[in-house]
Amino acid sequence: MLQIVNPEAALAHAEPWIADESNRRMHAGVYRWLLVLNIAILLIAWGTFQEAWEALFMIVVCAAYVAMYFGTPYAMLRAAKIDLRDSVTFREFLNAPFETCTGRIKGWEAAIQVCLIPASIVFAFASFWVILSLVR
Repeated sequence: MLQIVNPEAALAHAEPWIADESNRRMHAGVYRWLLVLNIAILLIAWGTFQEAWEALFMIVVCAAYVAMYFGTPYAMLRAAKIDLRDSVTFREFLNAPFETCTGRIKGWEAAIQVCLIPASIVFAFASFWVILSLVR
């Protein structure tokens, strides 16, 4: 049987939580870590393929894309005169709830979701570098 739910009654029983801007916006520290991981990927790739000029050319192209990937949103936010300063420290962000489209998670869980794949790629590239260095 279909039951019609009153949304106001459902909200009255919900957990009291007031979402402010810090709970819906990712902290700049997460983006810094993401940038560091991407730079590490490029540096490891450069170290791995130093002898191959064609590969180094592609790494330079990738570096240009990384610069555009991180630089374009930063430039657009600066042009829109949006305040880029965070209202909480990175440690406070990691311990605070973070609102996503599927529900609330902790800030450290959101940071892990953003940085896990690049960190795994850094680990894989470093492994390739070590293996290729041993084989040569």
